[in-house]
Amino acid sequence: MDEDHFLTSFLEEKLPTLGLDAETYGPYLMGLLPSDENEQEGADEEEWDGVLELLQASSESHSDDVDAWQDLKQQVLERTKEHLVELEKRKEKAAEEARQREAELVKIPVVSTDAAAAEKKKKSAMDDAAKKAILRQYAYEADDPDGEEEEGGAVNVNKQSAQQLLAEKSQEMRSQKTTTKKDEQVKTKEAKQAKVTAKEERRNRATKGERKR
Repeated sequence: MDEDHFLTSFLEEKLPTLGLDAETYGPYLMGLLPSDENEQEGADEEEWDGVLELLQASSESHSDDVDAWQDLKQQVLERTKEHLVELEKRKEKAAEEARQREAELVKIPVVSTDAAAAEKKKKSAMDDAAKKAILRQYAYEADDPDGEEEEGGAVNVNKQSAQQLLAEKSQEMRSQKTTTKKDEQVKTKEAKQAKVTAKEERRNRATKGERKR
């Protein structure tokens, strides 16, 4: 009997209780079942009746027990149904994993959460620095708008500092915006190329499959 068959362990335990050798009579029952490749194949009622009559006639202990053989048939069919359901689940899982692997080939890279948080923190720090410089500028002016020349010099220095910081921040933001736009264009181009490559690979595999046939 096929050791890898899903019914092997069941028949090895069940058939001896019905007065039959599992190694000899197990293959008769296995031959009635649909294969993993074609779930629609399988014996009809006439074939089942023929095999069950053979098993019953060969039994050393249950040759007169009709119900025992109908019960055996029911148990075999139930286990077959469970096996086919499990087989279908495995096929669906394998197909889903294949789809996920294919999707990974064309997936556009995204900025990680940590990198995005660091960039946000950097921008926030720059905003705070600019705000503080502007506040210092207006603080000096509010304290003594008609101040002496020395204090006026301090106001001018702070104005220059604030203006310089704001100019630097504005320049950096424009630079980042330009870089980000270029990065997105490159990523989009790479994603399109990956999709084309994946499509060509699938077409080549399909062509090879047709040639093999």
